[in-house]
Amino acid sequence: MKQYKSLDLAKFVSAILIIILHTAPFATYSNVLNFGFRNIITVIAVPFFFLTSGFLAFKKIDSLEKGKRNAYVFQYLKRITVMYLIWTAVYFVFVVIKWTRGDFSIFSVLEYIKDFFFEGSYSTIWFLPALFGAILIVYLLHKRISYTSIFTIFCFVYLFTLGGSSYYGLVTDVPFIKAVYDAYYSFFDSIKNAVCFGGIFVSMGAMVAEREEAITKSTTAKKAIVPVIICAILLAVEEFLVAYFGWNDKGVDTVIMLVPFTYFFVRFLLCWNVNISDSTCVAMRKYSILMFLTQRIPLSIMTMFFAETIIVQNSMLYFAFILFSTILISFLILKASKKISWLRFAY
Repeated sequence: MKQYKSLDLAKFVSAILIIILHTAPFATYSNVLNFGFRNIITVIAVPFFFLTSGFLAFKKIDSLEKGKRNAYVFQYLKRITVMYLIWTAVYFVFVVIKWTRGDFSIFSVLEYIKDFFFEGSYSTIWFLPALFGAILIVYLLHKRISYTSIFTIFCFVYLFTLGGSSYYGLVTDVPFIKAVYDAYYSFFDSIKNAVCFGGIFVSMGAMVAEREEAITKSTTAKKAIVPVIICAILLAVEEFLVAYFGWNDKGVDTVIMLVPFTYFFVRFLLCWNVNISDSTCVAMRKYSILMFLTQRIPLSIMTMFFAETIIVQNSMLYFAFILFSTILISFLILKASKKISWLRFAY
């Protein structure tokens, strides 16, 4: 399969952006920089991971004979499931620690079981079950309708997502709409799942995969960067307005311009030829997913045991420590996987 070096580079940078999202390195020094990174720059990372995952998965699926597609999708989803179970086992240690500190009850166990199936067994790794569900839904729907139609359906779903996140404070002024979201949040804790969040970006990735040849032939990197810049400016303006009016009671990770920005950004990357060695790309690919999934280990350790230390209290020092720790853990896993074969299923 074709190697997409620009995507590998962007995924590695996105993994770092997610760490920035969770550590807020500029919080101690500048409210403006902190807002810029937290509300504008870092929010592109997770949608980008969904889109590229959908792009690569359906690029492969569509290249296969119809009789072989079901088997490939089964293996793909099986791999995600194994990854999810491995990381669930790793992070269950922190769940147990939380329970032993007085948060244990039948309700907390039932809540954990519910989260395992619907929202992710631990923070950050919610991405895996959401990706599983989104890939499966898009694949099954595509047996009946086009990728464009699937994407259109998820655009309407995304309207619900917007109301349950960045625009919650605006739409819930209407009593009926508030009742709908109250009912939703009475069971779910987050709007981030396969249907509400993953579906639109995975289906967009499938759509881009279908049109890749036409995209790369019709434009150049210089031309493709123009709509990216325009969408980035509009994204920044939208995030500012949402924050200014205080609508984002339920988070800032889903706004309207996030969809076109992610689309045009990936289009640009497909047209951008990056001069990076194959081995470097393979390394960045492995590190990006491992950094994405392992960062909660040092984050949880610092939050649970060292919350009052200078490392946590100084935002830039905190970011540097978490970034270094995440890269180190990822390196150790890659090193160990050469001798312990099952570790390769972790990434």
